[in-house]
Amino acid sequence: TDNSGLTGSGYINISNGQLSSASMIFSNAGDIHTATLNGLLHGASAEGVSGVFHTNESNPNYAGAFSGTR
Repeated sequence: TDNSGLTGSGYINISNGQLSSASMIFSNAGDIHTATLNGLLHGASAEGVSGVFHTNESNPNYAGAFSGTR
């Protein structure tokens, strides 16, 4: 989607690498929604990250996924 973003803060469980936040903000061209993010740091020394997000409506308006390495 053009001109969209996901911002906020959350938690990292250092014992298992899980990422989570239920207090994210997703914006799309001025349309703002609260959002939830869940993910995982994985691999040797947490070299990889992957996860998903969705907006918090009962039938989410937006959802997405991410992955990366360092």
